[in-house]
Amino acid sequence: GCYSAARLAFIGGSLAAEGGHNPLEAAAQGVPVLFGPHTDDFAEITRDLTECGGAKRVTEASLAATAALILTDETVHAAMSNAAKRLVKQQRGAAARHLSAINLLLRQD
Repeated sequence: GCYSAARLAFIGGSLAAEGGHNPLEAAAQGVPVLFGPHTDDFAEITRDLTECGGAKRVTEASLAATAALILTDETVHAAMSNAAKRLVKQQRGAAARHLSAINLLLRQD
């Protein structure tokens, strides 16, 4: 619920080799997302968010400058926000689609 009030989210646990945390809660609220190099537990979604433009991967050295750019440049912020929301909308229902595919496979046996 707090993400809806945020202008930017940095996903903790991603600067250290801890696997990262889920960036989808922030992205679903249209909040631009930053995360570090360690997102092993969420590799696909962090890749997708980065590729669509809804997130940026940062280092300790680039975190402050990247955050400042997003927070001060409304065009950059809006583009990232819209991209994040669009990706989440496109991915909605993925669990149901997977369950449907699994059920089809199970019925074939």
